[in-house]
Amino acid sequence: MKCYWSLRPESSNTDHQIAIAVEVKDDWREMIEQSATYARAQWRGAAHRAFSLVIGVHHKENKLRFLIFHSGGLTASQPLSLKDETGKLLIQKILFSIYSWQSPEDAGFPSFTDGCSFHLGNDKDTSLEWKVEEIYHHALS
Repeated sequence: MKCYWSLRPESSNTDHQIAIAVEVKDDWREMIEQSATYARAQWRGAAHRAFSLVIGVHHKENKLRFLIFHSGGLTASQPLSLKDETGKLLIQKILFSIYSWQSPEDAGFPSFTDGCSFHLGNDKDTSLEWKVEEIYHHALS
């Protein structure tokens, strides 16, 4: 297993994998606090991302929530039942929409950077492109 604090320099736009954290607890408050820790860790790895998705499962209630952490805080789905047909169908629909993500932008990553190179502008003649050659300081907090 390899861990990176940012995207690997040798990665390309087609080389991304999406990791979604899942937290299982019997208390919603504790689950959300722990899920926020996972979201912060995802931001540490890619500070430019727009949101981090964490799935929370309450094992005693047999319910699941989709937790979307963003710069404004937290947006969460209603608790969805893992036992009744309506809850299962809603969970399937959301998971299938996640599976349909085609690009890093769909997963909350900006289109102008991969963390190592930057591209601003749409016009070939006036756009700017540059690569990070050296990092002088990197703070994790």
